[in-house]
Amino acid sequence: MKRCCDVFNIYRSSYKYWAKQVRCIKPEKVKALVMVKSIHAESNSSAGARTISIIATTRGLTISRDAFDKRAKLSQLQASKS
Repeated sequence: MKRCCDVFNIYRSSYKYWAKQVRCIKPEKVKALVMVKSIHAESNSSAGARTISIIATTRGLTISRDAFDKRAKLSQLQASKS
């Protein structure tokens, strides 16, 4: 581990701290992803980031276009060009 930390120029204590952190999926992110996927499916894959963020906001989920882009990349969503 020392050699790896030397290669990446990080302290071993920083690595140990990072490795101990509990990683869990937040329910808010799952809810947002499900809503984004459902809106995308309802639009027959034609809605883009702006439209989906507007629809999600009217349904009670405040999401920016940047946040949508991150979730779209995670779930491999892409608007159809027609």
